[in-house]
Amino acid sequence: MAGLSLLLLLVAIVATSAKGYMDGMPHFTTEGRHFKVVEHDSITLPCRVVNIGNHIRAWKRGIAVLTAGNVKVSPDDRYSLIHGYDLEIRSITPQDEGEYICQIATLQPQEITHTLEVLVPPRILEVSGGGLVEARKGTPVTIECRATGNPPPFFQWTRRVNTTMPGLKPMNGSTITMGAVNRHQAGVYQCQANNGVGRSAFRDVTLRVLYAPEVEADETWVHSGIGNQAILTCTVYAEPPAEVRWYRSALKLDVTDDHTTEKRGNRHRLIIRQVQLQDLDNYTCEALNNLGKSRQYIVLSGNPRVAIFRSNPLSKWRDCYNISWSVFSYTPLQEHRLFYRRKQFDGQLPNSLLTERWGANMTHWYQHEWTEIIIPVDVYNDDITQEKYYLITNLDPATQYEAKVKASNSFGWNQMSDIFTFSTRGLDGYSWESSHPAHEIILASDNEIRDLGVMSADSGTHHFITLEIISLFIVIVLFFI
Repeated sequence: MAGLSLLLLLVAIVATSAKGYMDGMPHFTTEGRHFKVVEHDSITLPCRVVNIGNHIRAWKRGIAVLTAGNVKVSPDDRYSLIHGYDLEIRSITPQDEGEYICQIATLQPQEITHTLEVLVPPRILEVSGGGLVEARKGTPVTIECRATGNPPPFFQWTRRVNTTMPGLKPMNGSTITMGAVNRHQAGVYQCQANNGVGRSAFRDVTLRVLYAPEVEADETWVHSGIGNQAILTCTVYAEPPAEVRWYRSALKLDVTDDHTTEKRGNRHRLIIRQVQLQDLDNYTCEALNNLGKSRQYIVLSGNPRVAIFRSNPLSKWRDCYNISWSVFSYTPLQEHRLFYRRKQFDGQLPNSLLTERWGANMTHWYQHEWTEIIIPVDVYNDDITQEKYYLITNLDPATQYEAKVKASNSFGWNQMSDIFTFSTRGLDGYSWESSHPAHEIILASDNEIRDLGVMSADSGTHHFITLEIISLFIVIVLFFI
């Protein structure tokens, strides 16, 4: 049935065409269309007619006649007739957009209409501040980008460091808003306009955040020695740029052969070429601009740096441990002081059942005092980094200990080191962790608990039991009763 309908339609078309030929009347073989053309390109609008005879064809745009017959009426030399009576338009501009009519002059004029749409690549007309936006720290900022194009362009804001702003996704809007800006948001933002026609358009906007100086010291405590060089460094952030001054105590330092300053980007350095005794003092790095000022304090000291432990946390032996550390000091060291003790119970009970069983007294049963060892330096050592070893004896097997150390030179003592934890090996060669699980410590038998609280030495020495262990023993007995 569908085949028969198609056949009848073809017969009707042929019959109509034949009638046209027989009648000798002109008619179009092309239909009106919608054309899209990119700006500056060329386009050809077709106007094909059969049986034109002596009839005149004409191209019109609105009321303006562009061509009549073979004569070009319009003075615009971008128009021309090609391929018979097709209208060619060269160097298309947005003003060429509209309807173009091809007409046959008959008693009842026949015509077809072509619609021309000109596609225009994006063009950015304006950005906020002409490309420079200034804002005070803590105030909101809106940056706008205006562009034209057909179709309307799509906008995307990015940072010039090639990373999209956190939380900023491509958007159709032409603005971005930032609330309470800070120095980290300052920089160059790039507006990209794209509509799929030609190349994207780009324009930069520099956001300048104005704020009082912010000063950070690389080190607030710097070590040096007599005759050695010392470098004090602070990093300054400020907009507008800040003036940086250095003070020793309350005295402003001027540039001399012994004291020079250096600037590399945001980093400012005070260089003391040969430290003298009076140079070991408190220093101030001060920065100021028209929005305020800020400062950072730095101590230049001859005291040694903090000691750093170097030994392996696991001992090779059951009852002793060879502990080692290093100290950086331009001035020779005079003495070390080592402190160690059995590792303290941290008060964390394994589970709620044990908490109910033993109670709050559990957090006090494992406290020990520090044992102090004074280690003088007998041999002069001019190494800047000095290492020290000490063998700690009479330790318990499979036990954790903690240690700390400090050292002195002619200028005084350094700060106490961080606490270092080490452990002895068990009777079977295992460490404290493998031989003393937490639940075994808590649920030890009476003898084991007593052993943990009793420090024993060779025969003839005293045995002592701490008050906490006695209290715990009483609690255990009462529990089992």
